Amino acid sequence: MKNKTLLSLSLIFAVLVGLFLVQTYLPEIWPKSSPYLKKMGTVNKNNLARIEISYNKDNIVLEKDGSIWKLNSAKVAPSAIEALISGLFVTTEPETVAQTDIKHKELEVTPEAAIRIKLSEKTALLIGKANYPGVFARFDDDNTVYLLKELDQSQVATEVQPWLDKTVFAAAPDKIQKLTFTKESKDYFLVKKDGKWLNSENGKEVAKEKTDALLAQLSNLNARSVVIKDTPITGFAASPELKVVIALEGGTETLELSKGKDIYLVKRLSDGQQFLVAEASLSKLLSAPEELF
Repeated sequence: MKNKTLLSLSLIFAVLVGLFLVQTYLPEIWPKSSPYLKKMGTVNKNNLARIEISYNKDNIVLEKDGSIWKLNSAKVAPSAIEALISGLFVTTEPETVAQTDIKHKELEVTPEAAIRIKLSEKTALLIGKANYPGVFARFDDDNTVYLLKELDQSQVATEVQPWLDKTVFAAAPDKIQKLTFTKESKDYFLVKKDGKWLNSENGKEVAKEKTDALLAQLSNLNARSVVIKDTPITGFAASPELKVVIALEGGTETLELSKGKDIYLVKRLSDGQQFLVAEASLSKLLSAPEELF
């Protein structure tokens, strides 16, 4: 009798331990289906090629051209689109804040107050009030409000400029092999040989501190803003003040710099994209013909 009692108690204890383990670890091993993840699962983020973002009368459309996201024909910053997609396509169920429309106005997820993100014909989200960390959001056909902790309101802007890639030129300094400056119809050449930069006209080495400063500025050249296609451009010299040809391992890039008032219009010839760049960001390039030759 005593042995049977002990066996029964052991079985009960084993069942209780099993239930505890299942309740504790099963959700991590085999997550249960959730409304948000299920709805987002209807959109294949790997095949996502168009995202519409709108607020009142403001509207932008992000479109994928091959592997590159674009807005008004200009390249979208990879970090911007990645932040948006990862903030929406979360891997764990977000916190549910409300399940009725009672708090919609307070959380700013009404159609009138929210930023609308359309991912497909059947899937659109309304992004509402910020709540650090994250934002309140709901699907436009469902009252349930979620807290998306990995998304920020700055990542769903309906203005154009915050989305655009303002990188004019970027390359590791050691990948640059030759620089050609053209100013007032005269060419100036810098050539790298055995790790040293030489003035090709006389073969003399150019001071390392000067070439290092030049390459540091050129290798990470960013714009203040991107010129949108078909936007009228005024206030700049008709002809470039300076042209810079950058020879890299495996190709070249050419930049044309046209002077304005405290700002330059820079055209990247490889794709025709134009940028507005602060004069201070171009100081080493602009002075190179006089400083290095």
